[in-house]
Amino acid sequence: MDLPKTVVSSVSQSFNSLKDGEKENKNSSNGDNELTRQEESIIKLFSSISDNVASNSQMINMIFFIIIVALSLVCFYMIYTYYKVASNKVFYDCNHINYLYGSITFLYSICARLWKVVLDKAHPSFTGTIVNITDEVINIRNIITYQSTYFNSFNLGTSDVNEVPFSGNNQAIKEANELLKCDDYITPPQTIPDSLHCLSATHQLYYTTAKLKKITLNMMSDPSIWPRTRGDGINDIWQVGPVEMYEAYFYPTGVKLIPSMIKNIDNQGYNIINISCIFAVLILIFMISILISTRIEEVFIKFALSQLLRCPASTILNNKKIVDLLSGVYSDEDTEHAEKHVNFSNQVVNKLDDVVIVTQDETGIILSVNNSFFNMFSMNESHIEHKLNIRDFFIERFGEAESNKIYTQTATVIYTKKDGSKVYLEFSSNLVSGNRIYFARDQTQNVLHEKLIEDEKKKSDAMLASILPPMLVSRVQSGEKNISFSVQSVTVLFLDVVEFTPWCGSQMHNMS
Repeated sequence: MDLPKTVVSSVSQSFNSLKDGEKENKNSSNGDNELTRQEESIIKLFSSISDNVASNSQMINMIFFIIIVALSLVCFYMIYTYYKVASNKVFYDCNHINYLYGSITFLYSICARLWKVVLDKAHPSFTGTIVNITDEVINIRNIITYQSTYFNSFNLGTSDVNEVPFSGNNQAIKEANELLKCDDYITPPQTIPDSLHCLSATHQLYYTTAKLKKITLNMMSDPSIWPRTRGDGINDIWQVGPVEMYEAYFYPTGVKLIPSMIKNIDNQGYNIINISCIFAVLILIFMISILISTRIEEVFIKFALSQLLRCPASTILNNKKIVDLLSGVYSDEDTEHAEKHVNFSNQVVNKLDDVVIVTQDETGIILSVNNSFFNMFSMNESHIEHKLNIRDFFIERFGEAESNKIYTQTATVIYTKKDGSKVYLEFSSNLVSGNRIYFARDQTQNVLHEKLIEDEKKKSDAMLASILPPMLVSRVQSGEKNISFSVQSVTVLFLDVVEFTPWCGSQMHNMS
């Protein structure tokens, strides 16, 4: 932090005045000459400090802070992006588990239901083992569709661009082909499983599905052609599909599926760690640069203040700029303080319950109002922006006679809101710097309380007038306590209540 040039010139002028006085007296000691030389060196030091140095330093620090914030935002965005990618990978990879194991499960279910049908039709003694064979055939047809859809989704992907085939599927098919390959490509195979071994693993599964569809269509034809235990390929389907394909393809692929998912997640985690480290290093470099810049400024400030201590205390304390600088006020502009004061005042005024209206005294145009004004009169800022005149405003709401009272004195007027409720407002005004400020306080509660007290007083006066003689009513109302009077005649009334007279007689007897 460096001193403004106005401060330097002020201190320089003070030192020059001291120097001129010493030359006129010509009685200075050697110590005073030494002090003068020190003061001159301090002035040279202050003069060498330029405002540009401070502005450049502030600008550099500001740029560094902006870069740090920008790097933090970019780092956060990239981490969020990688995290989102990892989340999507987990989400869509979970579908691979569903499609893989769902496909083989459906295949087992088809074969199990088909064996039930074969058993039901194999011999008359087994007839009726199935509750409804038609429903069973329909279920087989539907499950075949599910099995084909699930396997194709795992092997080829779906219409969703994010649901791609399993990344290790090609390798799994190659390994399955090695396990289910032909032993001899020259000698013709004798059985259907041996023939299918000359095809790829996926084609073997497709053959199994096609064979199951053919058997299902035969069962649904008219007349129905039911599969036999032997000769219709049921055993071959079981051997190729649920047995060999599970051992060669589905089981090994399922074992590799979970580690592959974990590997994909770890890859995104490594990306997040790398990005975080890179940006952390960059941010650390800029933070160190800011600390170095601040340290350099601190050295300059300490050196300048140490030299400032050599100046006379009276000179320092009599200079407002130096005192402000030492007090922590580093700005030369008073507008900033004025704006802070205005903002603070506006916040205070807006929190007041009283209505505050600031107008031009000559024209009567409303300059500003507080929030209570809008709440009281159900208006918004657009009404004020059109240069609303306070006189027209008062006449419209209170009438001309009541408005004239507000201009000249403190007056209480009645305002009727849109909902029909009446509000008693006590208006007062002050003239400040050509602006007239009107204050309105809600006195509705006070007025209602006074009316209530007045009504109760009237009731009590009427009650006193009915109980006491007229000559005593005024004395009681005036608050007189010790009241004495005489009467010429008295009428005594004895009222006999049931069983009261015997009780009273017994009491008198006991008292005697």
